[in-house]
Amino acid sequence: MIPYLFKVVVCSAFFLLFYKALLENGKTYRFNRFYLIAALILPFIIPLLSMPELNLPVKSIQSAIYIPVVNEQFVEIQTPGIILQENAFKNHSWNFILPLVYFLITFVLLIRLTLSIIAYRKSFLNAESEKRGKVKLIYTNENITPYTIFQYVFVPRNKSFSDYIIRHEMMHIKQWHTIDILLVELLRVFFWFNPALPFYRKAIALNHEYIADESVVNSCTNRNEYLRTLLSVCEDNSNPILSHNFNKCSTIKKRVKMIMKKNSKTGHLLRILAVVPAFALSLFLFTGNNYAQTVGTGMKVTSQKDEGTVVTSPDNKLAELLKDSIFAARYKEYNQIIESKKEVKNEKKMLNLSSFEKEVSSRMRELFLSMTPEQQSVLQLVFRRMGAPDEKIPTEKEFELWKNPTEYGVWIDGKRVENSKLNSFRHSDFSLYYVSKLAKNAKNYGKHVYQLDLYTKAHYKEWKAKADADETLHLMPNIRTAQ
Repeated sequence: MIPYLFKVVVCSAFFLLFYKALLENGKTYRFNRFYLIAALILPFIIPLLSMPELNLPVKSIQSAIYIPVVNEQFVEIQTPGIILQENAFKNHSWNFILPLVYFLITFVLLIRLTLSIIAYRKSFLNAESEKRGKVKLIYTNENITPYTIFQYVFVPRNKSFSDYIIRHEMMHIKQWHTIDILLVELLRVFFWFNPALPFYRKAIALNHEYIADESVVNSCTNRNEYLRTLLSVCEDNSNPILSHNFNKCSTIKKRVKMIMKKNSKTGHLLRILAVVPAFALSLFLFTGNNYAQTVGTGMKVTSQKDEGTVVTSPDNKLAELLKDSIFAARYKEYNQIIESKKEVKNEKKMLNLSSFEKEVSSRMRELFLSMTPEQQSVLQLVFRRMGAPDEKIPTEKEFELWKNPTEYGVWIDGKRVENSKLNSFRHSDFSLYYVSKLAKNAKNYGKHVYQLDLYTKAHYKEWKAKADADETLHLMPNIRTAQ
């Protein structure tokens, strides 16, 4: 959850900085409005997306464990990339304190927003009002300058004001600008820890003023008169949270500057088009995988017969699963047993599965069975039934190639035979075969290039029947993680 929220915050800041740098000072006001709303929502969506991963080569890790398995095969399993720390699971107090702090602050902000809306509602229910079309003027005794909330314009009873101001405020109402402000305020209640949101609030409110100013200027005959109206009512009164303030001094200068600024259709188009690469960059930076190649745990299979390599996909689940203190303790003990059984052989750390004493193996099995299937999936050694491989019948073309003694050494049902022996069979007489290239340290290296293991239908049937009936759990490398 924390990485996700961090991406939300950074992505929000990214969109805001882009707006400040390129869009804020352009006269693409209506486009800017939709951009800012999208910039508020997209940071919550983009980190949940996934981009296609790049197939980058996995670097080899020297601290490998070699485990002998059936038929003299060896499985090299890289040590997990996550180090267990003694104190990582001892203190859980933050798991309680952080949510408590979050909900307390959120509750206070929600109450504040609710009270503000209630106060605003009371102010117009009992006040004198005047209806102008779909707009309602609310007269108040407070010393304020006109401001708008939803379809209501609050004006001072004993203070004169220009008709330009009313036209300006009516434009806020016509375009439902208060909805934008309400959206920001709700986000600030629930995501108060996002430092970009107050700046979004200011940017959205200022852009609303630009839109209303532009509408009034385009409809009036004397632009200078409207500018004098703006400059004459400069005040910084404190108005309700959801309001639009016509006369905030901090924004008057910017608004006058934007009114005087000339339109540039080319500049408008370039600014709008620049959003496309900005959005593409945000996808690259903040999507779920970020094209990142994480090498946490991997598995490499080598043998006398096969020097091929199979590498596991990154185990992104392990860090999340280790948050469970019970699993973390079992996982730690499980791996400590494995570490204690390593031996140095041929200058490499080797792990002989047959060296596990009965008591040790029983304890590992007990730990393994106490874990959920998801937790078991991240282990490097697992307990499983041996089972028989799926049936694989060779083709006639393959069968003919195997008769070449310089290329293939042949074993039928586990026994070495001459290649000419294949003339006594048809390709369909076999239910399973393995072809593997000899390693340089293989016994028959130089005599032939490949070793061929063939299993007849009768032998395979007998093997499968015994495997299916065998309920014994055997300790073996977790090859499934490589698939």
